[in-house]
Amino acid sequence: MSRRMRLYNSNRLPDEKTANFAILKIAFLLTALDGHIDESERAMFAKLAEQCKEIDVDQAQTVLRDVEKATKRLLRAKKGRTDKAFLEIFLKEADAVCDWASFVRDSRRVRRAFMMWTAMAMSDGDYSEIERKAILLMMQKVNSYPMIDKAFLEASEKGVERVRKIDARLFKAEDLETSKALHEKQDREYARLAALVEG
Repeated sequence: MSRRMRLYNSNRLPDEKTANFAILKIAFLLTALDGHIDESERAMFAKLAEQCKEIDVDQAQTVLRDVEKATKRLLRAKKGRTDKAFLEIFLKEADAVCDWASFVRDSRRVRRAFMMWTAMAMSDGDYSEIERKAILLMMQKVNSYPMIDKAFLEASEKGVERVRKIDARLFKAEDLETSKALHEKQDREYARLAALVEG
């Protein structure tokens, strides 16, 4: 391959499927940060995979299999390490699945990824300090090509939390009228999150 062709290929944006694989793999890596993976996190992974139109159910399962070894390495690495050392290992695993230089060229994709990663980190109801630190470290990584700021992360956290609260209320709704009102409220929250992703 000529040098010119190599340069052309290295400057191309990753296709959506490749980018979504990276987003999903990093999302699942985040589940290992608190030392265990529970069913709510697996359920959130399935929801996130559904948002990736280019990825079907079988491909989502392939993503899980691909990232399983890395996740197990992270779970083993957590024992006996400081948070700082453990987060360095996490970032190496994230670097292995994401070509950041290409990934950050689409600002909408980056905002969407951080929204999805925040949702995954919060899915078990415990948005731990180490998960926050991991997301901030990834923010610093992509902000070497300025993209994500703290205001966006804070707005994402608040938006995702509002959706979670509405979900909990929907589960307890006792009549159709209440359920309808909550669904409308949830739709408005999803629209706000979508607008946040669009910038």
